[in-house]
Amino acid sequence: MKGKVRNTGFIFLLLLTGTWFSCITDEFRVKDLSVKDEWDIAIITPLFSGNLEFHDFIHDWKVPIPDLPGPKVVLDYTDSADVTIPVELIFDKSVVIDSFPFLIQGSYEFAAVDLIFTVENGSPFPLNLEMFFYEKNDGAEDGPAFFPKPFAAADFSQFPVVNAISADTLKLSQSQLAWFKKGKFVRFNAWYNNNGFLLGDSISAHYPIRVSIVLTGKVRAKQDA
Repeated sequence: MKGKVRNTGFIFLLLLTGTWFSCITDEFRVKDLSVKDEWDIAIITPLFSGNLEFHDFIHDWKVPIPDLPGPKVVLDYTDSADVTIPVELIFDKSVVIDSFPFLIQGSYEFAAVDLIFTVENGSPFPLNLEMFFYEKNDGAEDGPAFFPKPFAAADFSQFPVVNAISADTLKLSQSQLAWFKKGKFVRFNAWYNNNGFLLGDSISAHYPIRVSIVLTGKVRAKQDA
């Protein structure tokens, strides 16, 4: 269910974006316009925005929870049954979304891309996010990883807890840009850093985590091969 909820959000965003661009095309007759090859056009557009929770970034939702040795912790849910997981899973890399469709079409291509990550973290651990763009749905030919610096943990030394808001901008290298342009799918990975916060016997599954990824860049007319 976790993956379906997220994919629905992405698909809705793409549909909304597609509808918006189709309206612009109808109104301004883009097909009748031409852009000189040497001209770059600056753009800014959201790629992802979500109000998520602590448990959303733990464990690959497609596979059963492994019975790993070592300490366990209870994920405390207020609206469903609690789940006991190995503590290790909190700090191991987890697949958040495995194959979200991502396709850029049209007569233009990106000449430069920055990805701006903004996270409001209400959990007690720093959060890591990582993205891969790839061509085939099996993910067999992953390109380079796209990952910002860890996003700071909330301040639990006071009450009420103060969420940490932090941002990082990734300026894509030429290698990353090449994979970004030809990629048709995206995989999102996530994991937390162990900062020594005392877990105890249980931990809330509902610490709020808000994530936004915005693309800024330049596009130009495609060059014929």
